[in-house]
Amino acid sequence: MALDIGLELTEGGTDPLDRSQVVSLEAGEMAFLYEPFQAFQNQTGLVILPFEDTRVTGEYLKIFERLLLETMRVVESSPNQWEEFTELQYHPQEVEIYTTLFRSELQQKLNGLVELTRAAIAAQRVLFFYGD
Repeated sequence: MALDIGLELTEGGTDPLDRSQVVSLEAGEMAFLYEPFQAFQNQTGLVILPFEDTRVTGEYLKIFERLLLETMRVVESSPNQWEEFTELQYHPQEVEIYTTLFRSELQQKLNGLVELTRAAIAAQRVLFFYGD
């Protein structure tokens, strides 16, 4: 389960993303970002999920940027690494699955998302969330 985020390609083609700068979020990172993504949905009505495409434009980009900056402050005060719950396996027995997250890697991805969001705002382009 991954989610690629970048500027929407304006010329069309088979790939909807401008691949010059893309941030890819994996399962653990998506789990960590659940609350900010939920807050974004509550404020805008737009849903960010790893299996759906979402387009963010205009004033919604500023809301997304603010939530990212708030999340970056949380990450800054987090330990160097931690276990993030990602899913529950039911068969053959019930087991909680965790992924190790590293503060430095998550900070790098969040910085990349802020840069992408600011680029979308400056160029009046679409920030595209490309689900599996």
